[in-house]
Amino acid sequence: MWPIRLLVDHREALVAERTRLINRVLWLVHDLNPDMAAAVTKLKQVTTRRNLTAQLQALPATAARRVALAQIALIDSLSIEIDAATGSTWAATGNSTPPCTASPSPKLAATKAPARCSNDARKPPETPPRAASAF
Repeated sequence: MWPIRLLVDHREALVAERTRLINRVLWLVHDLNPDMAAAVTKLKQVTTRRNLTAQLQALPATAARRVALAQIALIDSLSIEIDAATGSTWAATGNSTPPCTASPSPKLAATKAPARCSNDARKPPETPPRAASAF
């Protein structure tokens, strides 16, 4: 197997595991406090996980709270590993930085020029013009 394919497969497995854990945490939080669950979005972001951890620690000690906190810690670890795998994959392809994956918000785009990305994945690769066919 090619080294890049191995790195990509590893990263995809990490992302799938993190997604599975995020879904479990959301259900646990919903069981603990439906109002808290409604306010939780984007558990991929570290600030959201920190805020949720603080809210969960304020709740009475239960098995569900303990499991949710443990799973948030696992999500933190997986996120770090995903970032490392992303960097390794891009380094293996000879690129120093990964392409931008998020487009700026419309509000931000109207006030500020978007950041420049190396190897912008949103643009299709340029292809040379086709030669006119003889037929």
